[in-house]
Amino acid sequence: GRKATRVEGLPFGSETMEGIVRELRSEMGCGAWIEQGNLLLQGDLVERLKNWFAKKGCKRVVVSGKGVKAS
Repeated sequence: GRKATRVEGLPFGSETMEGIVRELRSEMGCGAWIEQGNLLLQGDLVERLKNWFAKKGCKRVVVSGKGVKAS
């Protein structure tokens, strides 16, 4: 029954995704991993992730009931 936040639609290769996961683990203080090309983070972190991606220069962040989509 634990919550998780999914990030879909990132246009990066596996090496870049691994770097993002390491950074998110540190900055968000949570578990994070890659599953089928999506980022998964432990906990309800939608608003924090939205702000994090905006600070990183994402032009568009879409929040849905299924998680966050950044591009």
